[in-house]
Amino acid sequence: MLSKENRLTTRLFARVFSRSKNIKTRHFLVRYSHWVAMRKVAVVVKKKDVKAASDRNRLRRQIYALARKVQLDHGKGALILIYKPASTGYDAAAIIADLQEIYAQII
Repeated sequence: MLSKENRLTTRLFARVFSRSKNIKTRHFLVRYSHWVAMRKVAVVVKKKDVKAASDRNRLRRQIYALARKVQLDHGKGALILIYKPASTGYDAAAIIADLQEIYAQII
């Protein structure tokens, strides 16, 4: 899990969502903006995609951990990672590859 200072607040979430650029990967739709002074990250798992709240929360925590592993919490700017379930299901290695691709594009 990311520290609280690295997570996006509700107020910033709305601003970033409305004024941001998009990146699409196999597992994520990413909305990002560079105007925030330090890195803020939010992970969204839609109820439409994962029905049970416990499964959504578990998946969100796992994605936060993977994002921290590829250092998406370093730098500046705001990121909203919207999870898109792949037809093959959850694959940590593929998600890490997507997160590294995202990191390379936003630097």
